[in-house]
Amino acid sequence: MALVDKALFQKLKVTAIVTLKSKTNKSLINKVHNETNFAQFDPPDGAIDKVANLLKGKGFIVGPKGRFSIVISGLLSLFHKRFSVNFAREELSIKVPPKNQQLRMRHPRLHYIVPKGKLDPKKLGAWGKHIADITMAGVSPIQCQIHVFPPHIPPPPLVPPPPPPMPYGRITPPSDISRLLNADLIHPKYTGKGVHVVMIDSGFWHVKEDTKNNFHLFYEYNLSRQVLNEIDVILAPNSAGGISWTDAQLDEGGHGTAIASGLFSIAPNITFTMIKAGAIAFNFLDLAYYSGIHLVDGFLLAQNIPNRPKPDIILFCAGAPEEWCVPGQTQGNLKQALEGAIADELNKGTVIVAASGNTQEPDGTSQNWGPIVWPATYPDVIAVGGAYPEDPTLAHSDLTWIASDAASSGTSVLHPPRKVPDVCGLCGPVVIEDLFDRFGNQIKVRYPAPYQAMPTQWGCMADDKIGQGNCSYDGWVYTTGTSCSAPMVAGVVALMLERIRKISGLILRRTSGIGLRLPQVLLKQIPLVQATYWNSASILLPRYIKEVLKRTAIDVQQGVSANNEPTGPNEDPATGAGVVNAAEACNYINYRNMRNSLTSRYINFKAFDGSAFQYGDFFT
Repeated sequence: MALVDKALFQKLKVTAIVTLKSKTNKSLINKVHNETNFAQFDPPDGAIDKVANLLKGKGFIVGPKGRFSIVISGLLSLFHKRFSVNFAREELSIKVPPKNQQLRMRHPRLHYIVPKGKLDPKKLGAWGKHIADITMAGVSPIQCQIHVFPPHIPPPPLVPPPPPPMPYGRITPPSDISRLLNADLIHPKYTGKGVHVVMIDSGFWHVKEDTKNNFHLFYEYNLSRQVLNEIDVILAPNSAGGISWTDAQLDEGGHGTAIASGLFSIAPNITFTMIKAGAIAFNFLDLAYYSGIHLVDGFLLAQNIPNRPKPDIILFCAGAPEEWCVPGQTQGNLKQALEGAIADELNKGTVIVAASGNTQEPDGTSQNWGPIVWPATYPDVIAVGGAYPEDPTLAHSDLTWIASDAASSGTSVLHPPRKVPDVCGLCGPVVIEDLFDRFGNQIKVRYPAPYQAMPTQWGCMADDKIGQGNCSYDGWVYTTGTSCSAPMVAGVVALMLERIRKISGLILRRTSGIGLRLPQVLLKQIPLVQATYWNSASILLPRYIKEVLKRTAIDVQQGVSANNEPTGPNEDPATGAGVVNAAEACNYINYRNMRNSLTSRYINFKAFDGSAFQYGDFFT
C-alpha cells in the first residue's frame, strides 16, 4: 500500500461511523441482529450525546446521531493526530467469475484511502470506553476530483425537449412509466399527496433564484409548483467530504436527478427530500464506487431531517455487493451499523425500498454476472428487481413481460435464506458491444441497455457519457437498471400509503409505534366512545405493504436475471413475485385485510356507559 500524499492531509475531509457499546457491553458490530432483537444493543442513557460532545471537543464535526451510532468528519490530519495512524491507498478487491479477468484489466486502479491500523477509541479519553467501533470510510479517487462542467452548455429550451432518438430507448417518463405499471387508473384518486419520500443518492439538480428553485424542465413541466417548492436537497456528511461534491444545487454524477423521474412518474404529488450522499454515478466501477459510508450517514440523516416531516419511505438506489460486506471487514462494520438503524426505522413504520443490483461484467464469453447488493438483502426491506414488456405499445392487459438480464437476483449470503428481488419495476435488457479496454484489447462488454429516457443535469457525468448514440450535453440520459426501477416501486408504495390513510383514518403515530383509531366518520356517528389505542411493533406496516405488492404483482414467465436464474409460474428466483401493479395494489387495500394484517387481535373500545365493543365490528 502506498502512503497518501501529504498534501491531501490538509485538504481531504473524511467521514467515520462511531458505534457505541450497549448497556450490557454488547456491540451490534460483532453480533447478529434483526428487527426483533436489536433493542439489546441500546447504549446507556445519554451516552450518544456525551460521546458526541467528547468528539466535538476533540475537533471533529459531529453529524447525524442515530440510536446506536454517530457520524463524525474531519481532515485526514485530524484523524492522524487523534488516533496516531497513517493513511494509505488500498486496492479494492473485486470478485469476478472464473476464466474472466477483463474486469481487473479495465479497472486496475480501484482503491480506497484507508487508515493503516485501527482507530482506537481509548485514545479519546474516558468516554472512549463506551465506543465499540470507529470505522472510517474508504475515500475514492473520484472524491478527490472536481467535475468540470463544460463551459458552453446549451441554454434550456422553453419546453421540455423530447428525448433524442435511440435504437434501444423506448420508455419515456412520465406517461410510459405510469401506463406500464398501471398507475394511470389510480391517479384520479391517488398521487402520493402527503407521503414523504427520502432518497439517498447523488443529488437533485436545481438552481436557486431568490426564494424560488428552478429544476430541469421535465420536472417544471410535469410537477405542480407546490410540489417543486417543497423539494429539498440536504448534504450528507460524506458528500461534504473529499474536495468536490459539496454543492447542494449540483448533481455532478447525474444519477439522482435522472432516476427520480421514475418516482415522480408514479407519485407526482409526494413530499420529496434528496439526501446528497456523495459520488454515486451510473457506472460505479468506472468511478471506483467506494464504500457503504454514504449509505450509513445518509440514512442516519434521513431518520432525523431538520425541519422536515418524518420519512414514510426511505429509498436506496445504490448499494454495495454483498461480498464487500462480510463481517469483520471495513464494509462489514458499516453494514452492521446501518442495519441497526434500518431495524430501528422499520419498527417506526417506515417502508424501506432498495435496488437489488445490476450486471457489471465485461464478458468475452457471454457469461452473465450480477452481484446482489446490500442493503436490499436485509429481510424486511423491499428489494426491487427488473422486467420489461416485450411490446410496450400494447394495452396494459395485453403486455407480455420478460425478466431483465440486467437485474440481479439470488440468495443472500449475509441473511440466508433471504432471496431477492421481492418485486420488479421497469428495467430493460442487457446489450453486448465490442469495445476496447485501456490497453487496446478488444473485449465484449455487457451493460444495461439505453432503454429508458431520463432527465439529468446539463453537462454532468451522465449527460456526457451515458446512453449510446445520444447527444452529449442535452440534459437527457438513456440507460436502465434497478436503480431506475426502485424509485418506481417506491412511487407505488406512496400511492398505497395515501390510500391507507384516506380510507381508514389511520393515525401513524411516531412515538411508540402504530396507533389505530376509529375513522372520523364513525367517531361523529358514535360520539360517546373512548378509544383504547393499540400499540405494537409497527414493523407490521412495512410487511403489509410488501405482502400487498407481492399478492398483486404481474407474473413474469419469460427470460432470466443477470445471474441466469429462471422465471416461472408464480413467485420465481429471477423476478420474485413479478412486476408491481399500482392499481391492483391500491385496490387490494381495504378495511378487512388491513385489520387482519396490521393487528394481531381486535382493538377493544369502551363506551362511556361501560359497555364494550370491538373495532372489528365495523368491518363486517
